Amino acid sequence: MDRRLTVLETRFDTILPTLATKADLAELRLDVERMHLHLRNTLTVELHTALASTMRWCVALAMTVILSVVGQGIYLNKQILDLAARLPPANTPAAAALRRSSAAEFASATPPQAGAIAAPR
Repeated sequence: MDRRLTVLETRFDTILPTLATKADLAELRLDVERMHLHLRNTLTVELHTALASTMRWCVALAMTVILSVVGQGIYLNKQILDLAARLPPANTPAAAALRRSSAAEFASATPPQAGAIAAPR
């Protein structure tokens, strides 16, 4: 029995110094809180950086789309104005309006030869 008691005491004597004390637990708690605060600050900074970058890309994309639509509108407006300038005035009689070729005239016309440049009519 004494021998068993000696073995148990030896085990306790070797184990007890390795167990955490209240001071060790308090220090560990402070370390964990510091790491948590540091990690939270780091993640917050990274999140704000990523959000700002995403917002810049979205604004740039929106500006590109808006400028493209405006440019297309300006181009089409110019095309419409050019077309309107070539049309006869609205109060001219139909006989004076542009003469259109009939289907018979198109059918009787000879096709241009290969390599020849067809002049506009």
